[in-house]
Amino acid sequence: MRGFSEQTTPYWTAFESYGIPMEVRASSEELLAGIERLIPPFTRRIDSSVENARFGVIEEGNDLHTIWNPMTMVVAHAGLPLALVTIEGQMRSWIAVHAPDAIFVHAGAVGHDGTAIVLPGESFAGKTTLVAELVRRGATYLSDEFAVIDRDGLVHSFPKPLSIRTPGSGPVETPAASIGGVVEDSALPMSLACVTHYVPGGHWQPRRFSRGEGALALMSRAVPARVRPEECLKFLTEAVRDAVVLEGERGEADEFADLLLDGALV
Repeated sequence: MRGFSEQTTPYWTAFESYGIPMEVRASSEELLAGIERLIPPFTRRIDSSVENARFGVIEEGNDLHTIWNPMTMVVAHAGLPLALVTIEGQMRSWIAVHAPDAIFVHAGAVGHDGTAIVLPGESFAGKTTLVAELVRRGATYLSDEFAVIDRDGLVHSFPKPLSIRTPGSGPVETPAASIGGVVEDSALPMSLACVTHYVPGGHWQPRRFSRGEGALALMSRAVPARVRPEECLKFLTEAVRDAVVLEGERGEADEFADLLLDGALV
């Protein structure tokens, strides 16, 4: 197994995303071309530098790969599809933990009437399904993965393609434009956060959080909460200053999306 170095990964692309200088290196041009399609949103190209956070993908033979993040080897003996999924996830996670002046929260998010609706939740909670329904109904798209919150409490977009799951298959990466959506390009104040997950036949009977409870609900889903707890709490408390924060089970996404956009949740 070859180690990660400039000699073993002579092909590279470097960029800055959300304030972090990053670099992905690969052992072949073909491999780098596949990685280029997975670069995080909102990037600008920069020069290669040892100061960049460096990631690497090395083909070891027999179509097996080793994946490195800036700290350690992550996966060995991975086929190409798994290698690409892994390096994409590693880049996103690095940004979510280390982005200066921003807190990344696991949440779907859309824009509506000049404000942000944030939908905190873990994987398989139905975030993407609900975000997609909201976008189809005219909400602007921020993200189906992260709500990015700055020190003023404003919500920024992380506009990766929506990972829409279909019965009997894995998620399909779907650009917002392909479902009639528009990516939100402004930072928006949060008006509503719904901590919710899909339950078949579920009935919306929400609990309303206080400001402090709302901040803690978001913090429990903040990616850098363990390494930057004070900063997380400060940013998220500001974010919910004028927002309504609700928690409860929901039913079908289409019905719930109508309630959200009609302002009929409370």
